[in-house]
Amino acid sequence: MNRNPFGAGSLTGRGAAQSTRHGQLRQAERCVPQFIIDALIDFGEERFLGGECRSYSFTKATWKKYACYMGSDRREIRDDRTAG
Repeated sequence: MNRNPFGAGSLTGRGAAQSTRHGQLRQAERCVPQFIIDALIDFGEERFLGGECRSYSFTKATWKKYACYMGSDRREIRDDRTAG
């Protein structure tokens, strides 16, 4: 019996993470750059959805942690998010 709750070939680290077709479509539709996806995986809150599926999101606390990590560069990210 496989006791790994995430199944065989579970995702470990960002390099192994793969988006679903739905995720790729939403990323393209919303013009979300890959570095934001990477930041979500590295700093965001992770939820297990079942099997090998995970969901990531920024909370106030995780966004603050990411903003501190980015330092003064975070202003450029904020400007990019609100532009247009």
